[in-house]
Amino acid sequence: MHDTPTPASKGNILVVDDTPLNLRLLTIILDKQGYSTHSVSSGEAAITFVTTHLPELILLDIMMPGMDGYTVCEKLKQNERTRDIPIIFISALSDVVDKIKAFSVGGVDFITKPFQLEEVLARVETHLTLRRLQQSLQEKNQQLQQEIAERKLVEQALRESEETFRLLFKNSPLGYLLYELHHLIDCNDVVLNLFACPDKQLMLKQRPAELSPEYQPDGQLSRAKAEKVNEIVWTTGFCRFEWLHRKFNGELFLAEVTLTKVTLRGTPTILVVWYDLTERKQAEEKLKTANEELSEQKTKLQATLEHLQATQRELIQAEKMVALGQLVAGVAHEVNTPLGAIRSSVENISGFLKDNLEQLPHFFRNLSDDQQESFFLLFHQSMKQQHISLSSKEKRQRRRAVSQILQTYPLDNIEIIADKLVEIGCYDNIENLLPFLQQPGNTAILDMAYQIISLQRSTRTIATAAERAAKVVFALKNFARYDHRSEKVLADVVEGIETVLTLYHNQLKHGIEVIKNFVAAPPIFCFPDELNQVWTNLIHNAIQAMNNKGVLQIEVVQQEKYLVISIIDSGVGIPQDIIERIFEPFFTTKPAGEGSGLGLDIVRKIIDKHDGRIAVESRTGRTAFNVHLPLITSLN
Repeated sequence: MHDTPTPASKGNILVVDDTPLNLRLLTIILDKQGYSTHSVSSGEAAITFVTTHLPELILLDIMMPGMDGYTVCEKLKQNERTRDIPIIFISALSDVVDKIKAFSVGGVDFITKPFQLEEVLARVETHLTLRRLQQSLQEKNQQLQQEIAERKLVEQALRESEETFRLLFKNSPLGYLLYELHHLIDCNDVVLNLFACPDKQLMLKQRPAELSPEYQPDGQLSRAKAEKVNEIVWTTGFCRFEWLHRKFNGELFLAEVTLTKVTLRGTPTILVVWYDLTERKQAEEKLKTANEELSEQKTKLQATLEHLQATQRELIQAEKMVALGQLVAGVAHEVNTPLGAIRSSVENISGFLKDNLEQLPHFFRNLSDDQQESFFLLFHQSMKQQHISLSSKEKRQRRRAVSQILQTYPLDNIEIIADKLVEIGCYDNIENLLPFLQQPGNTAILDMAYQIISLQRSTRTIATAAERAAKVVFALKNFARYDHRSEKVLADVVEGIETVLTLYHNQLKHGIEVIKNFVAAPPIFCFPDELNQVWTNLIHNAIQAMNNKGVLQIEVVQQEKYLVISIIDSGVGIPQDIIERIFEPFFTTKPAGEGSGLGLDIVRKIIDKHDGRIAVESRTGRTAFNVHLPLITSLN
């Protein structure tokens, strides 16, 4: 690639001469004539310059120290990049041998020193012109060769295209036909078979309109409609439509027809492609019938699915009711216990009011100031102990301690006084009560204080018992209901476990230690009522596995994207030979009549419905059911 000349430059020229005067003279002359000139004073410098700047012409001295002009020329001609640069030798050598050598190494001209300026300019312009003409000729030759190669490729492609068209025309499974202005010129064997024509020549004698019945299915005359189609394809070059045809034997068939205008050997021609729709129409009819049958089957299947879903819901509810039935005795006890406490407290309150209501004003009027102060001292000291509940053993210990203190003083009925003081919670700091206890009438005041404080305790007992009964009823209500909603709701899993534990409280408090390890888990989207069935079945199985004695451990932790609930019992464990079968429907190890074998199958189905998983680990003394639920806290 040559340096691009500036707009005012006639060409790029490199001048090589070791004589500064000649070098400057030639540079000045050439610059004045409009050339872009570069100069170097040695052969080595010329080689270095040309590697980065390609001149269009070189004026080269022969006799130079170091590398002479002949050597420079040879090196440039050996390089493919610089071999075409024209080199004019300028030298004081005038022998014919020197000139011959100059031309033999690749020079294009030879100027003898001392040179004439006009001669130098003439030869420079001549060789630049020749060089540019040569380059132009090379470019045109290359362009011509490229056009010839492209033409050959086009001809080859055309031949291949014609061969492809010929093979397609002959071997295609579709019917192919060519015609020119209502004159058939060729067709393949598929067309003959479509029209049941025994001979191609007979087929080619037909006119397109003659291959149709008088009317098309839309009621139009075939001949009139064919003229419209013909006009469209000759105008736009393409047309596709369905057409009813008549075979040579009189039978009719429907086909999809594609008309395309092509040019064959310079002549506009219509290519007709037939696709027989008979089988497709039959297939469409079969498909339509099949779709109708499928739709009917889908409707029946949907009804069956809805029935199965309803049956499954009933089965889950029935299993829940079975578990509830097993809980009835415990739940009844859990309800009857607070009801009994309420009944007893109400009787105490009613008896006190009946026996003492009329006496209370008279009782308080007859109390001296010291006695009133002692009375309220008893009352306030009792109120401080109202939240402390003593066992029978602890009460006996307190009575003995109080009696030992009172025996050091001259008091009557020490055992009765000690018993009432402990009952009302006044067993600490007995020394503060001695002035009161030693006063006359202390027995009546202590007895009234005892009854009033018992009345207050009865009200607390009623409130506590009512709260306990309400909790059991609430848990029972939550457990017994079944939510038919198809969408998950945000619910607290721990709250559901607590509900089940409330129902099992009566069975758990006699011999089973419950250890709860619940992390602060967020509510998740789930079906809470169905999960309550899971916790019920697993806790019930754990109680039975421990034979109502042992340790029940329940853990709730977060592991990555899951909430993991583990229910662990200290029972006998599950034999390894059946542990793989425990989730099978109707599989049970319980005696006949004690289990349906559906509990764990229902558990697994509920967990699957939540896109979770359940696993079991068991050995003697430790069986753990681990439930993994997706930790989905937002529908987004």
